[in-house]
Amino acid sequence: MQVKVDSPWIYPLIAALGILFAYKMVNIPSRTEIAIFAIGIFLIPALKYPKFSTYYLLTFPLFVPFFRRLYYLVGERVQTDPIMLISDGVMIAFLASLILLWIYNKERCRDILSALIVAFTLWLFAKVFLQNLIPIVQALYGFKFNGLYVPFFFAGSYFLYSLAGLQRIITVVTITFMATACYTIWQIVIGFPAFDQAWMDSVTFTTLYIEGIPRPFGTYVSPAALSDAMCILLILGAYWLARGGMVQKSFGLIVMAAGTYPLLIATVRTNWIAAVMGLYFFFIFLRIMGPWKKGIHLVLLVLVAVALSAGSKTEDETQNRQLSSHMQNDERGIHDIMVKERVQAVSNPMQEYSLLKRMDTWKGIWNYSFTYPLGRGQNTTGYAHSYYFQILGETGYPGLLFFLAILCLFFHRGFYVVRMATDPAAILLARLFLTMVFMFSILNLTGTHLHSNPGDIYFWFSGGALAFLYRHVRDEAATVKDEPATTHSLQVESSGA
Repeated sequence: MQVKVDSPWIYPLIAALGILFAYKMVNIPSRTEIAIFAIGIFLIPALKYPKFSTYYLLTFPLFVPFFRRLYYLVGERVQTDPIMLISDGVMIAFLASLILLWIYNKERCRDILSALIVAFTLWLFAKVFLQNLIPIVQALYGFKFNGLYVPFFFAGSYFLYSLAGLQRIITVVTITFMATACYTIWQIVIGFPAFDQAWMDSVTFTTLYIEGIPRPFGTYVSPAALSDAMCILLILGAYWLARGGMVQKSFGLIVMAAGTYPLLIATVRTNWIAAVMGLYFFFIFLRIMGPWKKGIHLVLLVLVAVALSAGSKTEDETQNRQLSSHMQNDERGIHDIMVKERVQAVSNPMQEYSLLKRMDTWKGIWNYSFTYPLGRGQNTTGYAHSYYFQILGETGYPGLLFFLAILCLFFHRGFYVVRMATDPAAILLARLFLTMVFMFSILNLTGTHLHSNPGDIYFWFSGGALAFLYRHVRDEAATVKDEPATTHSLQVESSGA
């Protein structure tokens, strides 16, 4: 259809577009306008092409806090920023497309892991309304962090069709994380831009500083989110290093170097421990043969992680001095304060206030879990200092059992792929995603790392990718097993003829 110039509606449309263009030339769009425009732009592709949602949610949310902070140059800090809801809108569109595809294809949930994911998500949503001790609006806000991204598991398990497609995703996300690491290194070496500084002046949480020196946060919402991202980048570097070939190995070394420097400067002991254990898990543990040896080794790794992440030197020694005294009267630089002194953070765990506070919080959740065995509802525990205790406190024993069962199946299916696969590419991918799951399982012992990006997205996607690899290897093994029987039947038929 061609539009004629003399169509009666064309002139009002041109005038309206001209007015809008003129308005935007002299007025910066508000946060709400940006959010509505972005969701409107991404909505149709997300509904029609679920792979678009997959690539979007694995990459773009890493930069949303960066774009959000640009507004601090022209406006005040807002309590609820609509820009942060863009990714949530895309995730909801992803869920809608997933449900529509299930209905259209008359899917039936025959897989126990997929059934557990659906049941866990529904239980998390039910706890918004069921025996919740706070208003529904606050409980829904808790579900946004606790449960909204759990179904992203299906981005890995349902929408992946080939190993090559999964490898392309790994390439894209590695480059994306590299970009965020480079910006973090810029913050460390050059300094914070004006909009980052304006954001730092507007926030109140004390963990942004160590001994008065601000921790870099890159393009992420906080230094803690950056820490998780750099752990992921380090494991991605290990993946490229293990792929073989001079180009891949060189790229892997560059990726690991880019992730290590921000990890040392920006993070605390828990992420250091998780990163080191993740590398050990990837390069050594997954090469140990025998289920019993693996099981004993895994238990020892978890116990060591708990012991090391339990505590550090007393707070008076490591966190209460101010920036002015260090920069004016001390010769120590950022590397001395951020790295050298915190290397000692694995000693005297039972003398640290933060450990005692965590244990007191966990004891309180454990005690009231007998009064509220189904949990007190979403967003009722505050910060529990452990994802496992957070799930127990808010969703009760059913929620905790759901999650632990899902976690066990992630490991079971990943180990199956590593043991049974004949394709080196499938084995290497399984090692990568198993390490992701293991690393976040360690981090969740003393933190809630599945409540924000990138932890929530990459944990559940890794589990979905392991489910896909499990089906791929199982189907391949079944095909190989059927081939001799088919050959034998053909030989019998030919001899009979």
